[in-house]
Amino acid sequence: MTLEEFIEDSKRYSFGSRAHLDEPGFSTLYARYTRRYVLGAWHRPVLDIASIATPTPGAGLFTELFHRIRRNHPTLPIYVESVLNDRFGRKLEMLGFTRVDLGPSPCYFLQPPTGT
Repeated sequence: MTLEEFIEDSKRYSFGSRAHLDEPGFSTLYARYTRRYVLGAWHRPVLDIASIATPTPGAGLFTELFHRIRRNHPTLPIYVESVLNDRFGRKLEMLGFTRVDLGPSPCYFLQPPTGT
């Protein structure tokens, strides 16, 4: 199942979904469609990206995926859990994510633009 299929299925059938996804170019992509208490408020739904890996880090695959998510689901908040790579963390901040230290490793959250 691709990420797009996962989001669409989660919207229709089951809040609290989770799956290992088959997204082209990624060796690992595990996501959840859930709720999160972040920055002093509950957010529901949230796309949780809990594990992500590519054979060639830094090649822009996540950036492409991010822009596709924003284009297809502009009001969906995104939470990236336990970022272990400083370079990836800096990239998330460049994309507009806020670092929220909830847990042993930095996590990042992106709220949809206001007015959408």
